[in-house]
Parts: sequence; structure tokens; C-alpha cells
Amino acid sequence: MVPVSHPTAEHILATAPRVFADRGFAGASTRSLAEACGVNIGTLAYHFGNKQGLYHAVIDQVYIHILACLSVRPEGTSSAELVRSVASAVYRKGLEHRDGIRLLLRHVMAEGTVPAHVQEKWSPHVMNAVAELLDRLKLPEGPDHRLALLSINHLIARYVVSEPDDLLPFVDGKTVDVVADHVGEVAVKLLGLD
Repeated sequence: MVPVSHPTAEHILATAPRVFADRGFAGASTRSLAEACGVNIGTLAYHFGNKQGLYHAVIDQVYIHILACLSVRPEGTSSAELVRSVASAVYRKGLEHRDGIRLLLRHVMAEGTVPAHVQEKWSPHVMNAVAELLDRLKLPEGPDHRLALLSINHLIARYVVSEPDDLLPFVDGKTVDVVADHVGEVAVKLLGLD
């Protein structure tokens, strides 16, 4: 496969998530993917091997960008400020990869679990990043905070896949900023840092 830094591969990776999110893995034929990307099937195969390779590459892009948000290390901030910052950054980055998040949620809804590729390749990285973040936060003693972090993840994912117009009745101001601040505040409360 050609590196993702190739312009055609980047274009395919920018287009394919919507097709997978709208149709699911099974419903997104190689032909429909190629058509949506404005390339031929041979070009998809050249860059990604097959449909499964492209699906994995799309998922990889989501996780690469989200994990970068979890590794933010601003010095001199309180634990609550760090949580607000990370939750807001994950939400904003999720919006940039909205269709990738949609395809992951579609897979979870259909299969009841994340794709095996995620469990094998990304879950260990996510768990390590979460453990480092929890260690850095010096959270108050008490309940296991992993479930709170999972709740925050689910909340962010739900807001990411929401149509912005659907949120307008609930916010005053710029929707993205209001929701980013809100998920930060909810995260602070769920982790007992308020």
C-alpha cells in the first residue's frame, strides 16, 4: 500500500468515511467507495489493498487524532482546567472526524461492540493514554473513575454526531463553543473535580 501522505490516498481518506458512515461496512461496496472518491477501483486497491484496508485506515485516522488530544500536557493548569481542555479538544477533534465517529457508532449499534481492529490495535493505546491522564489528574479517592471517563466519551460521541441545527434550541451562542464548554464542565463534575 502507498503511504497515506500521498495526495490521492488523503483524498480517499477524506471522502470514504461518509460512505462507510452512511451505508455501513457491508453496504459500502468497493464500487460505491471508488465512485464517491472519484477514483477507480484499482486506485483504491493500490492505496489500501481492499475495502477492509480502507475501513481500517479510516478508523486509524480517527484514533490517531483523538489520541493526540489525550496526550495534551499543558503545565501549570489545575486538574479541572486540564479536564476541561482535554474534553473540549476531543469534542472539537471529533467534529473534524464526524463521519469516522459515525461509522464507529454505526458499527457498535449493529454489532454491539467496536470493530475487532479497534480492540486489537487501538484499545491498548487508549487505555494507556487514559491511565496516564488519570495519573496526572490526581483525582480524589473514591470510585473507579474509568466509568466516568467512558460516560464522558459517550457524551462527546453523541454530541459529535448530532446535527448542529438540532442543538440550536438548547444553546445561546456559537453551538460548537457552547457544547465544547459544556462537555468540559460535565467531565469536571463526573470526575469529582468541581
